[in-house]
Amino acid sequence: MDKKFKRPSFLSKSKRPENIQNSIYDYEELTVPEIIQSFGYPAETHHVTTEDGYILELHRIPYGIDGPSEEARPVALLQHGLLVSSFDWISDRPDRALAYMLADAGYDVWLMNARGNLYSRNHTTLDPDVDKEEFWGFTYDEIGTYDDPAAIDYALSVTGQDQIYYVGFSMGTTVFFIMMSERPEYVDKVRLQTLLLK
Repeated sequence: MDKKFKRPSFLSKSKRPENIQNSIYDYEELTVPEIIQSFGYPAETHHVTTEDGYILELHRIPYGIDGPSEEARPVALLQHGLLVSSFDWISDRPDRALAYMLADAGYDVWLMNARGNLYSRNHTTLDPDVDKEEFWGFTYDEIGTYDDPAAIDYALSVTGQDQIYYVGFSMGTTVFFIMMSERPEYVDKVRLQTLLLK
């Protein structure tokens, strides 16, 4: 269904890519990168494999609405809560959603998708629909021990930075403490953490 797009006033700086035919409010039909792009921001999709074989999808907003800059941007990694995805960080207007606000403030923003969610239902050897017991037999412990470290190492490798700024919401808070307990070497890779609870 083709809809006419009327630019809301808060999108005065945003550009609408021609390849997105639906309104930016039709979230069910758009992926997180498509939603990000619909607001005029750059979006990238990256995949990283954990030590135990889960393939995670990371979404990246490398810079804000004003475009890239010559200087290196600090890396912000945002980990979502239980049963959700990277969508939670971009589900509001750019002046109210943390991922856009950080990108506009000069950060290189990386949005996590923990194992098993909509974007991270892949594994090197297991099929989530066939090998149900093995694929789904994980807890917060594995997310903190394997997922967060894999995402941190990948983002640092891609950006050439030494440390990240970590933001965790709910489950993202819990898995951060698990990572710090089980993988204490990551203390030196986190410049600052902001942990949010509901």
